[in-house]
Amino acid sequence: MTPVFAQETPNINTVWLVVISLITTGSSMATIGLWWQGRRRQEVQVNGDRISVELTENPVTRTDFHNHLDSSRREIDKIWATVRDENTAIRHEITEAVQHSQEMLMDKLEQNRRELSDKLDHMPSRIIADLSNAKELLE
Repeated sequence: MTPVFAQETPNINTVWLVVISLITTGSSMATIGLWWQGRRRQEVQVNGDRISVELTENPVTRTDFHNHLDSSRREIDKIWATVRDENTAIRHEITEAVQHSQEMLMDKLEQNRRELSDKLDHMPSRIIADLSNAKELLE
């Protein structure tokens, strides 16, 4: 008996046999891969949130889990402390900038008031002078 691929032109049955073998092997590998992936990660619903959980060969003890939670809480507290400090610093800078702007505006307002006051102080004498000039022009 000669090997299947030793023939010069394989018959249609041989081609179908190879195609079916490849499809069967691929689907078997995909099924095993999906089963393995599903076995390793599962989604669990905790307090209404879906989280992905990985099952391992050596699960942690309750003490280790609580230690991990405590460590995470400490890290979060550090982050919030930094955020609070930054927030306080930013508020302080904004307050200083607003106060500086208010002082500048008040100085400019005072300068404008002085200029207007000076103009108003000279106004009666100019009005009298203008009225005198007008009276002379009319006569």
